[in-house]
Amino acid sequence: MVDILIVEDDEDILEILHIYLSVKYNVTIFDNPKLALEAYKINPNFPLVITDYFMPDLRGDQLIHEILAINENQQFILCSGTPNDEVASLLENNKNLIQFIKKPFDFSEFDDAIDVIEKKLLATHI
Repeated sequence: MVDILIVEDDEDILEILHIYLSVKYNVTIFDNPKLALEAYKINPNFPLVITDYFMPDLRGDQLIHEILAINENQQFILCSGTPNDEVASLLENNKNLIQFIKKPFDFSEFDDAIDVIEKKLLATHI
């Protein structure tokens, strides 16, 4: 079972993702990116981090940068309701970004992206 860290400042979206994904995965949630980063520093054993882009105190791209300094192989799904040039640039220049999911999202997008992660994990453990 894949361990997933979700960082989303919108508590309603966070709860919906938590309910949906915890049926199949071990999910840890944070509504504060700085607290999520501190927790990640203590336990970086998450094959997948799902993060919002626009959050107070620490944007998703900044969180990704900080986490990659700890684990250069970390895989991410980035979510945003308002993609812009910064998000597009991040997508083009980051091999660790599995998928960008635009809000409002379809849960099948998460299923597909997590399936990619699971296949990568299986390939590295064989």
